[in-house]
Amino acid sequence: MEENSYESEKYMSLRKFTDIKIPIETELPRKRIQIVETRIVRKTSILYERRTISNPAYAAELGKKLFEEYDKEYVYAVYVTARCEPIAIELVSIGTLDSAIISSRDILKTALLCGAQGVIVYHNHPSGGDINASQQDINSTKRLNEACNLLGVKLIDHIIISDIGYISLKEQGII
Repeated sequence: MEENSYESEKYMSLRKFTDIKIPIETELPRKRIQIVETRIVRKTSILYERRTISNPAYAAELGKKLFEEYDKEYVYAVYVTARCEPIAIELVSIGTLDSAIISSRDILKTALLCGAQGVIVYHNHPSGGDINASQQDINSTKRLNEACNLLGVKLIDHIIISDIGYISLKEQGII
């Protein structure tokens, strides 16, 4: 009777598994890393009559130039120097009729890229009438202010603009 199993003497005479030396790779496989370039691209410009934004009324005056007859909420950020001179304006978000996302990450990324000392955030209430800050507006502003403080960028104001006027969250004591 022929032994045809792995327990036969023929197979047992092979080395034990512990005797087999397998070289252990100490080098991890290579990974390709992309080389990137990030820069600010100028699209267009607007003429602002004042050199600096020294109070919420002046900030609202600039903000009104940004908002046309929009049927959705738009969020803009105006980046300023240490003297509150505007250096860049960015459309941050386009929302729905009654809400828009304010991304701290996106606002701060641009602030750092353009070397801004501070930022003024604007958004509109397209439905008109009530321009009071919603709880979402207040929470977003507080979150943005905390993030700004961590990175050394000052949140100067958050202004809500409507067809009947504006409110400043700084004047409201939220910032």
